Amino acid sequence: MLIDPKFEPFIPKAAPIPSSGPFASAEVPEDLEELRERETKLLGKVTVPKDLSRYHPAFASIMRSEQRLREKAAESRWYEPEFDHPVGQRQLRLLNALFLALTKRGHDAGIYVEQYTRAFRPHVIIGDTKVDLKIGILGKHPTRMRSGVMVPDPSLPASTLLVIRCDESGIPAWEDLKERRLETRIAEIAVSLIVAGEAIFRRQLKESEIRAEEERIRREQREKEEREERERQRLERIRQLNEQRITDLRMSGELLRRSQDLRVLVEEVRRALEQRNDIDPERLAAWESWALEEADKLDPILSGQIMSHLDPPLLPVEGE
Repeated sequence: MLIDPKFEPFIPKAAPIPSSGPFASAEVPEDLEELRERETKLLGKVTVPKDLSRYHPAFASIMRSEQRLREKAAESRWYEPEFDHPVGQRQLRLLNALFLALTKRGHDAGIYVEQYTRAFRPHVIIGDTKVDLKIGILGKHPTRMRSGVMVPDPSLPASTLLVIRCDESGIPAWEDLKERRLETRIAEIAVSLIVAGEAIFRRQLKESEIRAEEERIRREQREKEEREERERQRLERIRQLNEQRITDLRMSGELLRRSQDLRVLVEEVRRALEQRNDIDPERLAAWESWALEEADKLDPILSGQIMSHLDPPLLPVEGE
């Protein structure tokens, strides 16, 4: 069962089915050969109807389209049904019988028609697993041009050999044989597809686990790289702050020397000028006060500039 992501915070998500099983249930045994035997027995004999008076819902749109074309063909020679030829009808009957057989066992199916070649592209759904199929003519056969595309000659007889293939690798195709036509193999094909669908489901579980594990490794690698990058940036920032601390320390020394030089200068000037009669004491005192204020401004201790490098730089460690 799938849960809408907006409900995930409120509904606990069930753990995925492990690829190692167990898979046994009331409908599916653990062993796939047992599944094949069970489905063969339960499905029984399957026959292919001689017409399409009863068809699987998957064929509804094809049948409606064919009926419309028949009605138009009765009024104009420019129209004709797409599949009112022996091979097309036989393909439809075979697929219809296969779909109905799978429906009997609780599975679904669908089909679409290629736009230009008008070839059937069926698929079956075993449980929730989609299995793509192809049905076509076996071997070389006469063709004709239609809308710029080579298609099988519609005059081919119903006895033309056909083949049903599964897109999954490792599953052999089912071919018409002179002594055994596909009509006699529908049950076999249906059972094989049920087993194949279950095998694909189990394989996809393993593939999903592999992808999840690969994603976990990639995620952990990304997180590790991000942590390392943050730590590198933190250390780089500390290095920059240390360099700035040294610069500030040197600046403090330079400012202290300049402030001390000014104080020495003030003292020398005061001693040199305080005995002179042409210098007003108040004038000298005002100058001395101003000059010492400037020296105090430069003094890194009095100005507080010394605080910029009093403590070593410290940044929080990752995770703190």
